[in-house]
Amino acid sequence: MVQAKSNPTTGYSWSVTDNTCGVRFEEISNEYSKINVLLGSGGVTVWTFNSPPESSNYVRGLPCNLTFTYKQPWNTDPEMTVTKEIKVCVN
Repeated sequence: MVQAKSNPTTGYSWSVTDNTCGVRFEEISNEYSKINVLLGSGGVTVWTFNSPPESSNYVRGLPCNLTFTYKQPWNTDPEMTVTKEIKVCVN
């Protein structure tokens, strides 16, 4: 599970823009939850990932990366984009 603070009322949203893990670490859901009920207040986006069972045929222990981007879809200015990369190791 990965969590990030977010506030879609500003037009910004998080997305997974790159997953070098492939089938070793697949996104199964992402959900936004408000932290409180105040209009315009932020919340948290939570992604849930799944890895194959031990019986699957894949190489274990190799690191891979997930890249998350926080931006307004219509804004092409790179200075208005936040990018975070997470290194994952699936055993």
